[in-house]
Amino acid sequence: MILKLALTMLLTAGSISEAEFIPHAPHHPAASADSLEHANELVIEAQQARNAAEYERAEDLLGEVRPYVNTLEDWTLTYRFHTESGHLNRVLGRYSEARTHFNTLLDTYGDEHVREKAVTLNNIAVVYLNEDKLEDAIKYQRQSLEYRYQVSERREVGLAVTYFSLGRSLYQQRRPEEANRYFNRSLEYMEAFEHPALRFNVLNSLGDLQSHFGNLDGANLYYEEARELAETLGPREQAQILMDLGTNNFLLGDIEKTEELYALAMEHFRELNIPFSVPAYLRVVDLNLNRHNIEDARFWIDETLERLERFPGKLHRATLYEYQGLYHYLIYEHDTADRKFRKAIETYRSVPGYRLWPNVYWNKAFNMMEIDQDEGFRLAEEARYITEQHRMHIAVSGNIRAEAFQGISDFYARLARRYIEAGNAADAFRVMEQSKSRSFAEDLTLMPHLIGEILDEAEREQHQQIRSEMIRLENQTLRKDDSPERREMMRRIEDLGLRGESLLRDALSRQPDVNRFFSPEISTLDEARASLPPGTIGLHLSVSNDGLTGLMFSEDHVESWVKDLTPNEAAELTETLRTSISERRDREEINRLLASASERLFSKTALDMLERSEMLLVSTDGALAYLPMEALRPNDAFYLIERMPVVQTPSFTVRKLLAQRMENRPFSGRALAVTSPDYTENPDVAPAYVRSEAVFRPLPFSRLEGDWVSTYFPGETDVLTGPDAREFTIRTRELLGYDVLHFAAHGILDERNPRYSGIVLSLPEEPDELDDGFLRTSEIYTLELDAELVVLSACNTGIGRLISGEGVLGFQRAFMFAGSGSVAVTLWSIEDRSTAVLMRNFYRYLSEIRGEGDPHHTDYVQALRRARLDLLNQRGYSHPVHWASFVFTGI
Repeated sequence: MILKLALTMLLTAGSISEAEFIPHAPHHPAASADSLEHANELVIEAQQARNAAEYERAEDLLGEVRPYVNTLEDWTLTYRFHTESGHLNRVLGRYSEARTHFNTLLDTYGDEHVREKAVTLNNIAVVYLNEDKLEDAIKYQRQSLEYRYQVSERREVGLAVTYFSLGRSLYQQRRPEEANRYFNRSLEYMEAFEHPALRFNVLNSLGDLQSHFGNLDGANLYYEEARELAETLGPREQAQILMDLGTNNFLLGDIEKTEELYALAMEHFRELNIPFSVPAYLRVVDLNLNRHNIEDARFWIDETLERLERFPGKLHRATLYEYQGLYHYLIYEHDTADRKFRKAIETYRSVPGYRLWPNVYWNKAFNMMEIDQDEGFRLAEEARYITEQHRMHIAVSGNIRAEAFQGISDFYARLARRYIEAGNAADAFRVMEQSKSRSFAEDLTLMPHLIGEILDEAEREQHQQIRSEMIRLENQTLRKDDSPERREMMRRIEDLGLRGESLLRDALSRQPDVNRFFSPEISTLDEARASLPPGTIGLHLSVSNDGLTGLMFSEDHVESWVKDLTPNEAAELTETLRTSISERRDREEINRLLASASERLFSKTALDMLERSEMLLVSTDGALAYLPMEALRPNDAFYLIERMPVVQTPSFTVRKLLAQRMENRPFSGRALAVTSPDYTENPDVAPAYVRSEAVFRPLPFSRLEGDWVSTYFPGETDVLTGPDAREFTIRTRELLGYDVLHFAAHGILDERNPRYSGIVLSLPEEPDELDDGFLRTSEIYTLELDAELVVLSACNTGIGRLISGEGVLGFQRAFMFAGSGSVAVTLWSIEDRSTAVLMRNFYRYLSEIRGEGDPHHTDYVQALRRARLDLLNQRGYSHPVHWASFVFTGI
């Protein structure tokens, strides 16, 4: 809920006043000079009072000016009076009066007043924007631009104002790429002059835009700069930025910080007592509903209702109806909740051009299930359809779409649970498949067509230039400590990402049937069951705010269950297991935790199915992606790995797409091993957050891993070691045709921003664009490979940014996107010596398995399982810290 509000409710109090930039026109010759000067001083005082939120004083001052306007007949005074009166009435929510003042000015203009027409048309547009009349606002803003272009020089402030205003309207219409273009144009035109208020509004809006795309770190870059400006502006701007930073912290999971920032913001808003505080009150309502603070939510709903009496904006009223519906749902007043949800949808729909976020449809459906289950399911399917249509308007790039849409995945998980409770496993499976790794599945089908066929030659070149510039800037930021220069580079990266997004969106808009590119065929339960290898069972685990849902299936049986395990509890369970194992706690204690986790995750029948099976294919979501599944102890009798190997898959739809891509790949018997890079200390290269940790120690046993690959892997093996294990070599080498890519090196982890995670290779003395020593995930996405398996024998390579509904954004996803069928990664810091032993056994078993049958068949999963069992049964290496870290993801 709070995500939707953060994306749609701008607290900006309106346009920037331009009256002070209008040149003085000759006043009426009969006018008294002293009276005219006094009247103009009063208007200026009124403007200053408005900017300081002293609205009653501003109104009194303008009341003193009115008689002068009527008697002096001075054009400049008339212009200033009606412009300032229009701004004041708009701020106070008196929109009809505001438009009357601005339209009075339009009636006075002659052909020579081109610039003044541009200003007034933009001011009228802002009134319509505040009224949520978005199409009218855009119409007037475009008219304003037509006049601007006739008279404005490139650096003219008025053009920056109108660009910003138009960007806001487009953003409210859910047209973020277009909004971004106008926001950045506004910044560009501000380079030649100082206008802190306008710059604040533009930076804040760009922060909102980044938040819209789920890029919360990028949003903070803009918000923090805006916060510095707010200190010089006034309480309204300070309150606004505190609110936006609070919302960003909520999305980042820092509830304590959110409450602190919201409280500071509300102190300002209570003092201001203006209509533009309504969105702030709505955010506080939303926060309390999210946390099920029912009494506090009721209090803030009443507070918001009081302020809405003076604020006729439809979108805010619709949002309050929606939150009232959710409040009544939480206190089990379902009939009242249904009426509020209906009213919310009706009011949202009454705003022309507005793209309604799907949350309200989902909440209405779940509420209806408590009244009429069949009707509730029908409404849920309607909500799902609306959501699927909405997905295509978010972004082209899968990573952006994934981050922006993660808040909606909980609804899918809750619906799957309801289907399980109703005994409908087939629909539960369908919904789970639609909720997991959809953006990744879409990328696997969309991006090859988009880059290879839809973009023309000039667009492909432009797309490549954008990607290259982003990588260049990312490399530079890693070599700088935190500084204004580094933050500016990071902001530039975010802007380039949105430019690339706009390029792709424009290209797709030329396609007559764009939906087919966003709609890979979703696997059904019957198809998934039919695709299982003999003796294999499939498993979906999904966690929502309603609890955990499990669906296990084999060729001849389907088992489903629900458990009371929330996302926070799942995260705590997983972290407890990972920490206990990685810290090498007592085996008995760890075994108890593993047995307890098994009972919390599985039903008794499901545990019995595990005992009778030979392999498990599992799709998880959220924190369960970090669960060491093969270390679980069903019935506390054995480790799961002692019964079977486990293969993680983003979803069964993604597994099918990966299998299709690898289907006709010829076996080459070739491998590439990159081991024991040269970690000569080079502080000018290492990023600050890595340099502070002793991570560049040599890895003597990793060189042995290259020896094991070349010794046991059949066919040709290329080994890059020491100073030859370079990023330049990887990025410029022909990688197609290698069956296996093996990296034995240090890994860098950035869970907040995966593009800065990377594999640490030999650090060059003089870094350049192709070789700074770090093969980062954004660079891995650009590689071309067709490996059956990528092995990342480094610490924490299975960790990345967890995106609800998409899983882990990290190395696995990057290598699979680049062309690999499967990836083996680690869940914690691995031990150099035991890992070398594990890899020796792994490649030895690969050789033996190949010799047992078809020389072109490689069972990487069974080979890795046998190697891990060797450690489990070997004195000194039997602790799970040595063998449980590796996770096999893919096909």
